[in-house]
Amino acid sequence: MGTEPPATEQAEPNQPRLGLTVRLDQPFHELKEYLVSEFERAYLVRCLELSAMNVSMASRCSGLSRKHIRTLMMKYGMTAHRALTIETEGIETDAEND
Repeated sequence: MGTEPPATEQAEPNQPRLGLTVRLDQPFHELKEYLVSEFERAYLVRCLELSAMNVSMASRCSGLSRKHIRTLMMKYGMTAHRALTIETEGIETDAEND
């Protein structure tokens, strides 16, 4: 009665993967917490990168609520800063959008 890998496991070999090597001589709950945290962080980073740091778009792509995305961002110390180009009198300047 093994578990079946998710359908994404059978996707193209070039797809991003989370590669971890874990020593199994630690308590179960510590290892599980570590693995879940690493997965959450890596998945969140990838979603935000693919969405150009747009939380709403990352939410739609991941199936997570915007609130949960923001909670995970706070948990892992991430902020969403996107470069905003403003054109003033024919001169382009860069400004940060918070």
